[in-house]
Amino acid sequence: MADIVKVLCTDLEKGMHVASLDRPWLETSFVLQGFEIKTDEDITRLRNACNYVYSDCGLSKLDESITRRKVRNRPRKTTQEIFPQKTLKPYEDIMIDLYVVSTRNGHKASVSRLRC
Repeated sequence: MADIVKVLCTDLEKGMHVASLDRPWLETSFVLQGFEIKTDEDITRLRNACNYVYSDCGLSKLDESITRRKVRNRPRKTTQEIFPQKTLKPYEDIMIDLYVVSTRNGHKASVSRLRC
């Protein structure tokens, strides 16, 4: 059974087997559908054509644990990187003052200030 993982093109290395792309093969300059990355030029061509690929760990010459580590340790993107077209406002905590007046026999007994 094939063990296929999604790999960002920035994480590609020689020896990985590219099983599939993030787009149809016919939209790229690659002649073969599925191949082993053998040169730096292969990596450059993939980076220019795609954002990510699917790598078959079983067919890769690279140790499977290296591929899995690259997938697992991928850095997280900030919200601004995910939504570059949006202007995001920083979160502000709203504080209000609440005054509680207690009365006893119709006379003001005390005023307490609560910050919420």
